[in-house]
Amino acid sequence: MSEHNPATRTGVTDDADQLIAAARSAAEIAQAERHVHAARSARAESRALTARVLELEAEVAFMHSAAAHPAVIRTPSARPKSGKRIATPVFLWSDWHFGETVTLEETLGKNRYDLDVADKRAAKCIDNCLWMRKEMARTQTCDDTYLAINGDMVSGDIHDELRETNDKGLRYQCDRCASALLPGVKAIADATPGVLHVVCIGGNHGRLTHKQHIKNGTQHSVEHIGVYDVLRRVLGDMGGKIAWHIPPAERFILNVHGHRVSQQHGTMIRSAGGIGGVLVPMTRWVTRDNAADLYLFGHFHEADAYGKVIKNGALIGSSAYTAWLGIEDRPPEQVAFVIDADRGVRRFERVSVT
Repeated sequence: MSEHNPATRTGVTDDADQLIAAARSAAEIAQAERHVHAARSARAESRALTARVLELEAEVAFMHSAAAHPAVIRTPSARPKSGKRIATPVFLWSDWHFGETVTLEETLGKNRYDLDVADKRAAKCIDNCLWMRKEMARTQTCDDTYLAINGDMVSGDIHDELRETNDKGLRYQCDRCASALLPGVKAIADATPGVLHVVCIGGNHGRLTHKQHIKNGTQHSVEHIGVYDVLRRVLGDMGGKIAWHIPPAERFILNVHGHRVSQQHGTMIRSAGGIGGVLVPMTRWVTRDNAADLYLFGHFHEADAYGKVIKNGALIGSSAYTAWLGIEDRPPEQVAFVIDADRGVRRFERVSVT
């Protein structure tokens, strides 16, 4: 029989050896291909990780770098041939109180405020400021712009009644506020032929400590952590279009055409009411300080200008707080003006946000 034939057994063995060799070769080739693919994947992953590390390093370097522009808006040495006056638009934004709620009941039917209303008023404020900037540029150079973001942009939770009535918590407040600010800052930068100087100051509502910290308050400010630093990181300097000034202090002084402009929220001004309201203690404080030619304040929810002082209104409008303080029942509004190189403050405007 064939199974006893040595030649036949030798043929079967040879076929088996060839099959085993072919299988072994295929396995080796497959293993080699897997090694090649793994090596390529590792190289690609390494390149991606390297690129991400470089990107993160650039972001960190930008966050810790000095401002791309010094804290000064200089007056051109040559007068414009157009005959326009040399001036810089200033927009003062503060006291947006994102997250705070105001009901019709507490204001006797005068006002309502929540996150959705805040979004609409912020958008209206930005649109009106853009329109005003275009209007200012008809008769003035307006090469640069000064945007003063001056605190209390979120409601915070340092007050018990706010903690109980706020619309969402701190993280959500910051997210909504940053989302409202971001397109506005970008749009004003796009509308500015020169440089947009953005000065960001914290208020009292955004602090994370119950007691106010003077020396290191910015380290405990949810506005800096969740709003200002986010804006600066996301927008960057837009190719040199934006100069960020976010000082580790409660005030900042920007030189605009030789006029020293002090920007601070105003928490340190104490008013016990009386004739003149906050005008008296604020004027007394400014006179004693004497470190600037113009002082920008928020905090008091009143849009006014007198002497060396300009104080801002609020996006929130009338509330139980303003009624309790006896503050003038002003509508929701912000402030805009120009600093003329020769004549100082001109074209003071109350910016409607409704």
